[in-house]
Amino acid sequence: MANCQSILKQISCLICCILFCTQTYAAATNVCSTASTVNPNIDGGMGGTGAIANGGLGGTGIAAEGGLGGTGITADGGMGGTGIFAEDGLLPENGKGGIAIVGVVTGFASICVNDVEVHYETNTPVYDNGNTSKLSNLKTGQMVMLTADRANDRLVARSIGMIDAVVGPIDKIDFKLMQVEVMGQTIQVDDATMQQLRTLEQGVVVRVSGHRLTNGRVVATRVAISNKKAYVSTYGIVTSVSDDSFAVNGTKIAINNKDLLDAVKVGKEMQVSGAWNGHAIQPNRIVAQPVKNVMNRAESAIVEGFVGLEGVNGISLAGADILIPQVNASYRSISSSTGKVVKMEVRRDAAGKWVCDKVEEREGALFNQYNRPRSDHSNAGRGSSSSSSGRGKSGKSGRNDA
Repeated sequence: MANCQSILKQISCLICCILFCTQTYAAATNVCSTASTVNPNIDGGMGGTGAIANGGLGGTGIAAEGGLGGTGITADGGMGGTGIFAEDGLLPENGKGGIAIVGVVTGFASICVNDVEVHYETNTPVYDNGNTSKLSNLKTGQMVMLTADRANDRLVARSIGMIDAVVGPIDKIDFKLMQVEVMGQTIQVDDATMQQLRTLEQGVVVRVSGHRLTNGRVVATRVAISNKKAYVSTYGIVTSVSDDSFAVNGTKIAINNKDLLDAVKVGKEMQVSGAWNGHAIQPNRIVAQPVKNVMNRAESAIVEGFVGLEGVNGISLAGADILIPQVNASYRSISSSTGKVVKMEVRRDAAGKWVCDKVEEREGALFNQYNRPRSDHSNAGRGSSSSSSGRGKSGKSGRNDA
């Protein structure tokens, strides 16, 4: 009997050792695979709202959040005397070179974006849609863009910027199609988030992070209630321009300034923030191509999103045009990944153009929702916001899925 107990004890110790070594190896090889989904910097919730609601998109849920760090809206730069047009306002420039990373926060160890661990300091600048914020406001499922330098074999962030696809009042909720309309834009959500949306009413202001399809629809990675009810925003593609307004993925932007409107082109990426009058955004700030501008400061980048085909040897991802060398093994991966979320590592060639070195499909609970078959509802020219957007200067509505 004593011999049996001794043998069992040895086996138990061996199993514990194997488990410990396996976990240690996994952490050493990919810290982000075992990272926590809870921000360790939390200091009482966002805007004093308290705990996070779990169980939504990738475990992020729908949480009440305090808007943009209470900083309000600032007018950066200016164009033609308008005082609202900012070419580079969501992540202020703090040096060139290094690496740009654009994607969804998947965990904290320090911060994991695209499953890449990036370290930060307590004084690392953080921005929320262009307004100063703090580390405690970062949440799993949020879309971010950041710049970082490599030091001692690790990445250290210079600055981190959160960016929402859309912030605004709910128009309607379609439980059958698993969709929510916000200011005329269609947001695709998962089962858990849809259950939580059942408690919300039309008109509640929400902020949505996620990836935007080429047809304008947003596949959400995080939905949160915003306490900043007077603030709305949208980040996407200009789908039409008229004499007194333009539209971003179907949401009307009302502005009567010829100089500004002449600079707005169909197909260009814009982030617009301001106030909602029930039919259109009255902008306080307009930022052109914010993600592309951040990437353009860097020497290399890791970007995440839906692939948009632009030609035989090129694609569009995160607002950037990327060349795909035919001899690169990644070319075959991209051709089979259209319509799925991918992570791509890119670098600049001698001519300064972005070239793909590596691409992989994103996997895991946060991304599985993207790969389910869905009905295709284009946002271009749809909804009450876009119906009054006027005639398009180009005569076309922008990018659409076939």
